[in-house]
Amino acid sequence: MKTSRSQLWQSLRDEANHFSDKEELLSPYFHELVLKHASLEHALAAILADKLASTYVPRTRLQKEIDWVFEQSEEIRAAIKKDLLAITTRDPASRGVAEPFLHYKGFH
Repeated sequence: MKTSRSQLWQSLRDEANHFSDKEELLSPYFHELVLKHASLEHALAAILADKLASTYVPRTRLQKEIDWVFEQSEEIRAAIKKDLLAITTRDPASRGVAEPFLHYKGFH
């Protein structure tokens, strides 16, 4: 079965909403990293920028640059989807989309 980026994004949002409703303490976490973003790529850019930011290179600047790169390359957008789908379908430890998207270092 083929899964589009929009279907994958909707699955991620659905899981984030579910976890956010289930665990009130983590609601801001899911909102900041998934729910406030317009797309899978924008959410990933935020995660990567957060990991790479420093006092010399601020998170907001990095996020803009990463967003720009993602917007310029259909190949990168396709690879993001393929990698996330591969993890969710092949890794028996993976539960859903949100867990690997948010926490798997190999995906980031």
